Amino acid sequence: MDGCYVPGRLVAMSRSGLGGMPWALPVWLCLCSATVVPAQEVVPSTAAGTPTVAAPATVTAADVERWIVDLSDPRYRVRETAMQQLKAAGAMAIPALARATKSESAETARRATDLLATLYRTVGFPEGVTLEETLAELRQTSGSMGDRARDAWEAESQARNLRTVPQLEALGAIIRYRDLEDFPQVSETPQINYVVISEKWVGTDAQLQKLLQRLSPIAAIQVYQVNGSKVSEESMLQVADMGYKVERRGAFLGIRNGRELIGAVGGCLVGGVTKDSPAEVAGLKAEDLITAYGDQEVLDFFSMIDLLQKAKPGDRVELTVKRLGETLQVPVELGNW
Repeated sequence: MDGCYVPGRLVAMSRSGLGGMPWALPVWLCLCSATVVPAQEVVPSTAAGTPTVAAPATVTAADVERWIVDLSDPRYRVRETAMQQLKAAGAMAIPALARATKSESAETARRATDLLATLYRTVGFPEGVTLEETLAELRQTSGSMGDRARDAWEAESQARNLRTVPQLEALGAIIRYRDLEDFPQVSETPQINYVVISEKWVGTDAQLQKLLQRLSPIAAIQVYQVNGSKVSEESMLQVADMGYKVERRGAFLGIRNGRELIGAVGGCLVGGVTKDSPAEVAGLKAEDLITAYGDQEVLDFFSMIDLLQKAKPGDRVELTVKRLGETLQVPVELGNW
């Protein structure tokens, strides 16, 4: 009689019961002695082999830190489980992930960046503040981490603009948009044309820089600093370093440069008129040619800007305008930005 292990008891069995094979006993005993893994420790997998996990009912800071350590674990399953757990933790994981992007471990830093880029599309505001600040910093770096941060940043540009514009306006900035009929090929969503920082601005230099950093696309947005604003020149230089086109402005008229419409002419060719602007109120129209500002000659659009920079909101001036072969005198009350 030979012995065979069955869970809970030892059962006698004859060699003949095993088909008379003398080698069957050691093989059977070997198979039966294998370690049994408890069911609760088995991690389910997708068809591709990536573990799928459910986030714990309660996530603690210690859990998050442990998962971040696991991001550089040599075992694939441990790394992927940590990635999914951190993703499921959502906003709670953001501060720790932001710190992890500066880890000495390249694997940890790269995976933390990937997670932040993914979370950026799902985490709301204001939980996303730390995330935005981190991505804003990371997108200035080179390599794959910088590329990933830039891709995520640009993908969320419209949503970020919608969050940022009300904050700028609450601090006194004025936001103007491009007319969709003038730029139909750009986007059906209104695009920011320029940001005005005048004496109405009540924020700090640091707040201005932080908020402007979040707008997109920076290269297509102008920032006008109006005479009388309290923003420092150093701050405006830093805004220019971000990629903004920064100009100093005086009183507001509300016309666009139309020089590209026709060949070289003497005067300021109006390319368009801003809705509800002093120019529209005065009756100026696209393709008007402004040749004089009071008794001063206007050579082009930029000489007109120079004259307006010296004026104050509320100033009244008479413009000499050529329209369809006629010369008109058009009185205008300059406005505030």
